[in-house]
Amino acid sequence: MHIELESPERLKVELSGEDLKRLDMTYEQLDYEDEHTRRVLTGLLKYIGEPFGFENADGRLMIEVFPAPAHGC
Repeated sequence: MHIELESPERLKVELSGEDLKRLDMTYEQLDYEDEHTRRVLTGLLKYIGEPFGFENADGRLMIEVFPAPAHGC
């Protein structure tokens, strides 16, 4: 997992294929309408957001996901 705080409102997270396996996910399964996906994303934000100084003050969040090499995203 690679994490980069691009600004206080913008966090970039790169997950390897192994990271996704540990989360019991694949890129193709990512769908915010899916309860498991929402739990995974919420958990990731709690785990990495605060230590990196990421702020989501208004409660709205835009998430973009792109495929990456070796089954990551």
